[in-house]
Amino acid sequence: MSFSVERTKKGSSSVTSSEKSWAVQMNEVRLKERRKLVKGFTDFLESSGRMESDMYEALKAACKGNERQSEVLVEPVKKYCQELRERFEELGGERWPLEIIGVMRENGVETVEELRELCEKGVEMVPGGIVENANKAQDELALLQDAWNE
Repeated sequence: MSFSVERTKKGSSSVTSSEKSWAVQMNEVRLKERRKLVKGFTDFLESSGRMESDMYEALKAACKGNERQSEVLVEPVKKYCQELRERFEELGGERWPLEIIGVMRENGVETVEELRELCEKGVEMVPGGIVENANKAQDELALLQDAWNE
């Protein structure tokens, strides 16, 4: 894989153009793509336990050492995966990202930037659509009911 890489020096760090485009792309991820990312992340978490055991078996097969040495090498990975799973469950697991995606879809919001702008404006978002639209529909209903009663 060959990439043409432009490097920009900023102090002691350098940033590649592919990293910049990745960051921009992540801000512009559409709803359907975001759903796939959430699903992929949950699949990754589910398979992390299997990955730990596969890594342990590969170490035993490839390296000459005792079982204790293999466990010492795999322990940081186990600890990281366990912590990642615990934090994900603390946040509500797969449920909350899917609920947010559902609210975004119902309110016609495609990107995180649009969602952030609506939140900054103080627009209340509810399942079924933005409150402004719901209020407008309720006002129209009241007008129609008044006209019907007259």
